[in-house]
Amino acid sequence: MQGTGQFFQVLGSREPQQDAKVLTAIISRMEYQGLLGGAEPLTGDEMLEILKRHMHLVLASA
Repeated sequence: MQGTGQFFQVLGSREPQQDAKVLTAIISRMEYQGLLGGAEPLTGDEMLEILKRHMHLVLASA
């Protein structure tokens, strides 16, 4: 997670380690949902929109 924290630090995040943990949790959740293969798995576009939204929130708070 150190590399992800550095990534957020370069982006100017006020809390790079916490943002790294949130991003890791989002990705883990999407992977888990994909493994479960539930009734409505996320599409690639939906996953991209979730990640873009997170990045927008991080950058807006910097």
